[in-house]
Amino acid sequence: FLTVPEEDVVWVGGAIGVDYGRTWEHPSAIVVLKEDDRSRVWVCEAWKGYHVDANEIESVVEAMKFNHQVHVGCCDPNQGYMADRLNFNTAIGGAGSTEWRFSMTNGLLENRALYFDIRGPLVREVWSSMHMLSRVSRGGELKYERPVGDDLAQCVNYAVEYLRGGNGMEDLRLDIGTTRFRFTGEVTSRDSRI
Repeated sequence: FLTVPEEDVVWVGGAIGVDYGRTWEHPSAIVVLKEDDRSRVWVCEAWKGYHVDANEIESVVEAMKFNHQVHVGCCDPNQGYMADRLNFNTAIGGAGSTEWRFSMTNGLLENRALYFDIRGPLVREVWSSMHMLSRVSRGGELKYERPVGDDLAQCVNYAVEYLRGGNGMEDLRLDIGTTRFRFTGEVTSRDSRI
């Protein structure tokens, strides 16, 4: 939902998703999610940068932490150094991990629990990035297809992993014609820093 939070909303948590990129096709991106007392998750602010360094990303994250009072987050699984620098978790990596994150975020959408605060910087662009995400049929299973321009959506997925990921992936696989997801690949441990 593209909307505005109620004036009396009570924030109870949140997470920041970070994806460090260095090219025009894969820019750096940061998204802040906040959770309210009704278990709704809100996309509150986003940032995207081209050809930036780690110092600029760290500066943007620190500003978002201060502005939103969200001090935890999750980074791309290939960017453990950035997670260490920010004192964030590193997203789970390995076979099926992107599909797993996609499934958790999709579950929020299907349960009408993911909202987009239209007043937030770049939130409409996050909305557009989320519309790019899709699954395609491969060998009787639906698999996530990663399009160019999904960097902000991936940041949402990283933050959702932090908020909803629990102790990591379970054996899940999504069959065509269902919303049931069952992962069948290798499980990687989850970082437990807070």
